[in-house]
Amino acid sequence: MKKLLFIFALCSFISFSAFSDDKAAQDDIDELFEVMQAEKMIDTMYQQFGAMFDNMREQMGVQADEMPIYEKYNEKMINLMRAEMGWVQMKGDLKAIYSQNFTAEEIAELLKFYKSPVGQSFIEKMPVITQESMMLGQQMATNAMSKIQAIAQQLQNELQEHRAKSAD
Repeated sequence: MKKLLFIFALCSFISFSAFSDDKAAQDDIDELFEVMQAEKMIDTMYQQFGAMFDNMREQMGVQADEMPIYEKYNEKMINLMRAEMGWVQMKGDLKAIYSQNFTAEEIAELLKFYKSPVGQSFIEKMPVITQESMMLGQQMATNAMSKIQAIAQQLQNELQEHRAKSAD
């Protein structure tokens, strides 16, 4: 009986310690998000979506007299994005992602980095770097798209030839 009580007490202690460590790790992730200004980065993301919607407007050829119609739908899209992809909606899932991919020690080191002057500089410059990187990626994808479409057309032609031969 004493062994059973000892084992129960040990398991309880281990569980409590793991819970305490987990709580501390979760608190560190919260602090990391705060130091990283994660919520502010999400707001920057909305600005990038705004630029994407402006490109869509140009592609649709929206005329000056159609702007009220466009603005109505643009507002709906932005509101939907904020409702579906806001910080409140993302935070819990992001915490889980960080918990699964970083150890408590790594989170502590990230905190040290982001609290440092270099880390703060990184945070300050990251939105511009992200935006410029996205623009570069879009430009590269646009340049590659015609080549990809040509290869896809070759594939389709060869498949049709193969199917025609198989049918004979």
